[in-house]
Amino acid sequence: MYRDTIIETYGPTRQNIGSNKAEAVSVESTGRRPGGMEWQSFAVHKALQRNTNQIYFGGLWGGNRVYYDMTSEPYLLRVALSSIRTTLLGLNFGVGATNPPTYTNWVIETSDAALKSNIGLEGFVELSERVNNEKLKDHPIKPVRQDQRMHIYGKNPSAFLAAGLKAYDWYKQKPTDEYVKAERKARNYLRDIGLTI
Repeated sequence: MYRDTIIETYGPTRQNIGSNKAEAVSVESTGRRPGGMEWQSFAVHKALQRNTNQIYFGGLWGGNRVYYDMTSEPYLLRVALSSIRTTLLGLNFGVGATNPPTYTNWVIETSDAALKSNIGLEGFVELSERVNNEKLKDHPIKPVRQDQRMHIYGKNPSAFLAAGLKAYDWYKQKPTDEYVKAERKARNYLRDIGLTI
């Protein structure tokens, strides 16, 4: 009898570089050299994939983000970094069920762009550091103190949906103009720094 399970895995990480985080890794702990954190994560994931009957996925940063503007360039760039890293580690995506279609589409497009660009772990570390230095250092990640889905049960359940509604018009079944503008800006920036997107 064949059995498998689905497991979310991070590999060897520090708190600031789990697969659901899209932050830069400092030069001292990069994957530029054998033994760097990205290489260690890659080796762990490949060994697990080769030697188990597990299906591994990486939780992506940015899903169900009540406290973030899903129509901002920094948000989209963090999602892109998370998507690219998860792709390079060979993990399946866990995108969640309550995200707007714009989120899932952006994850897929940036993953495809990483593959088309033939970016490797060293290239990802350089890309991540550049994006963080140029675009994200003034936009820190806010701590999330509770499961954001708990907003549904609170006094203001519409707060949970507000971020997604800003990015996607469910009545017209298309991205909002504000989202399209932000995605174009993020896409052009990623293209300018060498990603085929």
